Amino acid sequence: MLGRADRATRPAGTRIRRRCAPRNPRSVTLSAQFVAMAAEAALMVLLPLVLWPWAIRRMGLGRHGWATVGYGCVFFILSQIVETPFRFGLSYLGLVAPPLGGWLFALIAGLGEESMRYVAMRWVGQIRERLDRATAIAYGLGHGGFESLALGLSVLATALVLRNALADPGAMAQLPDATAAQARVIAETPPYVFFGGVVERAFAMTLHVGLSLVVMRAVLRGSLVFLGIAVGWHAIANGVALALQGWLQNGVATEAWVGLAAVAALVYGLATPEGETPAASGTS
Repeated sequence: MLGRADRATRPAGTRIRRRCAPRNPRSVTLSAQFVAMAAEAALMVLLPLVLWPWAIRRMGLGRHGWATVGYGCVFFILSQIVETPFRFGLSYLGLVAPPLGGWLFALIAGLGEESMRYVAMRWVGQIRERLDRATAIAYGLGHGGFESLALGLSVLATALVLRNALADPGAMAQLPDATAAQARVIAETPPYVFFGGVVERAFAMTLHVGLSLVVMRAVLRGSLVFLGIAVGWHAIANGVALALQGWLQNGVATEAWVGLAAVAALVYGLATPEGETPAASGTS
């Protein structure tokens, strides 16, 4: 407040300019965005945790269903281990720039995940001996569900790191440039946009269920043609999504394509006759 002497000597109608501390160009406010990211992460984690028990009860799989979901989780992790050297190889060769880099990464994902899906269904006895539509669906839910859970925890970790860093006024200046840039992008993103990640995970889980049904055909019929279809489908789904995002910068168009590819894979996978089981096809 102004002292009485100041007010007495200050001409009427004049304003005093208050000195404000210069704004840190790295300063960012993430209140609404942090809440949205936390909600997005929670939904991505809850999605598989709700779907797994519901689907297992619905299909009457019991312990076999839980074991199959578990194998789906394990072989998803193995697929990432298989893919990692090839990703590093692309980076070493300088082949990461779009659009070629996006398509190469999409092909690596298709080869890695679908080959591990085939290995699990072909050589894991607990899956192979009871391989049918319900088992393939449970496997796909495990594969896609674990990915959703892992990404949800990653989103939450990112939100917490940025939130904790911004709680200290001087911490933002100490963040790496890439992290500070990410914080600014997040701060400029409308909160509702973050929930697109939940929709994407739902579509991705649908895609993994459909591709699991396609790979089931490859195992039951002893034909690698269907494995090739699954690899190609996976690579095209990812590659087109990356290309659309790069060209249009439109998340709605990208998610629409992912949803279309996922539903198409599920419909094609479900076209497998119900009676096509190891016993019916004469395999063991």
